[in-house]
Amino acid sequence: MFDRRQDPALLLARIDVDGMDELRAALSGGRGAILLAGHSGNGALLVVYLVAAGIAVSVVHKESRMMDARFFRTGMALYGIDGILANEGIKAYSRMVGSLRAGRVVYVMADQGAKRAADGVMLRFLGKTMPMPAGPAQLAQHAKAPVLPVTTVSAYPRWRFVIEHPVQL
Repeated sequence: MFDRRQDPALLLARIDVDGMDELRAALSGGRGAILLAGHSGNGALLVVYLVAAGIAVSVVHKESRMMDARFFRTGMALYGIDGILANEGIKAYSRMVGSLRAGRVVYVMADQGAKRAADGVMLRFLGKTMPMPAGPAQLAQHAKAPVLPVTTVSAYPRWRFVIEHPVQL
């Protein structure tokens, strides 16, 4: 999807999203919202859906050794998606807080545990207990923004995502 712009109508015909009322209610508080998803399923398609629905989205992503650094930055811009490069540390954190204060969605996909148990919070993730980064919870507390989990419930015949109720921190 990010190597060249796809027809949005074609993309949107392949997705269903439950919980948009939950997201809109969370955004109505004026503090933005954090969508927290697992790095599984076609999360990029969900982001394109949200932008098409008129919701401003900033996606937190990491630079990968296996692909050109411009891939996400250039690809997301094709759809009007703001990218925040997590590798930039405090600068990235500042951009996340700024995005939330501007009423945007900050979309985070968790896909790796913390390297050291002391650096994370022990959570169940993909069927096992592991230390997960505490960053999204810390960001939510700092910005006073709600965190809404996103689940992928099917991929066929259409991708189907559910935006859950905000979690209590």
